[in-house]
Amino acid sequence: MVEQKQRIQFQKDGPRTFESAASHDVKHLKDNLELFLFHFPPESRKGDVVPNMTLRIENAVNILERSPNVMKLQSKNDQTVCTTYAIPNHSAGMFFFDDVNGVLAGMAFVVFSRNGAIVAPTVEWVGTLPDFSNMGLNTERIKRVAAYCRTQGWPPLEATNGFVDDFARKTWQSLVQEGVVVEYEKDKFRFIK
Repeated sequence: MVEQKQRIQFQKDGPRTFESAASHDVKHLKDNLELFLFHFPPESRKGDVVPNMTLRIENAVNILERSPNVMKLQSKNDQTVCTTYAIPNHSAGMFFFDDVNGVLAGMAFVVFSRNGAIVAPTVEWVGTLPDFSNMGLNTERIKRVAAYCRTQGWPPLEATNGFVDDFARKTWQSLVQEGVVVEYEKDKFRFIK
């Protein structure tokens, strides 16, 4: 079966080709991200304040920034900046939704399939926690980002499930409208203009 090419538009970050990571490298990266971000005490419940979340996010970003197999892309409009870290070929990815001042508003940890679709969530949005002030997040900005996400057909930040094909389709379609074209073919992402 011939694989379809996926063309996705983002802000231009220069012409680069990204080879997919070997499966064991992907697992190592994913394990490290989960170690910093998502290992909560067993008794944790929804609504609890996540300890050291700002530090956890910084550590996760540092891991992603250092990995040679990770692609970093950004799309921007008048309300938000969406930073996506992606590893092709059934690998881990992470979205950070920021406002234009760079304040973290929400995050989702997702898995990308070979054709670029989002196929499964592995963690809830940061926005599911009610007391954003304890994580250094601005509640009003989060509300604004949530409202924007709804206009794009994305689930609101409080929605922790439902990462279905329709969400993946709308997400990628919205990115196609944002910037430079990125071509995905087999295990490579490549900027083509």
